[in-house]
Amino acid sequence: MRRALLRPLEPRQYRRSDEANSICMAGMRGLLLDIGCGFFSDKFTFGSDVTYVGLDISNRARDVRADAHSLPLADSSVDSILLVGVLEHVDEPDRVLAEALRVLKPGGLGYIAVPFLQMEHADQDYVRWTRQGFQRLLDAHDFITERMVTNGGFFLVLDYLIWHRFRDAVRRRSPLALALLPAKALSRLLAALARSAACNQYATSFHARVRKP
Repeated sequence: MRRALLRPLEPRQYRRSDEANSICMAGMRGLLLDIGCGFFSDKFTFGSDVTYVGLDISNRARDVRADAHSLPLADSSVDSILLVGVLEHVDEPDRVLAEALRVLKPGGLGYIAVPFLQMEHADQDYVRWTRQGFQRLLDAHDFITERMVTNGGFFLVLDYLIWHRFRDAVRRRSPLALALLPAKALSRLLAALARSAACNQYATSFHARVRKP
């Protein structure tokens, strides 16, 4: 019931993330390794030509429980990789990227996404990237960037941040939820009307479609 009431106020950022997913995963086929999949069972939708394998260090991992810093796979053994919302949570992002590149076949596709203007959202949450910093990170690991998608805009970020504070207040049944409700409704309207969707200075996240040379 609570989820149904909250859904109309969900931030526009979520829809933009879905659009980025579609762009960055287009054409992926064969064996796809989702590194840091968590326990989600329906995070992404794939066609019948994709064999999905979800890997995570958690005991709730979908298919394989392993550390992303040392993947239990052979060199050049997967057709595609996902690293979506993962690098900010690991001890050594460079090592995880090196492992992802190692297991990816030459010419294989990857979808890598990182946060920028987001709140701390886990017990292990260590770092944020600007667009330039993210591109520099990908270049350092010899990934070829085919497409970079910005999920951002001033009002979109504002809407996203107010949403999380509002949702937390609702969950705690705090009176603050009622006080935040007009601000949340207004921020969502402004996010929907704003034309600054690709503003790198104000972005919640950056999404890259990459290829291994």
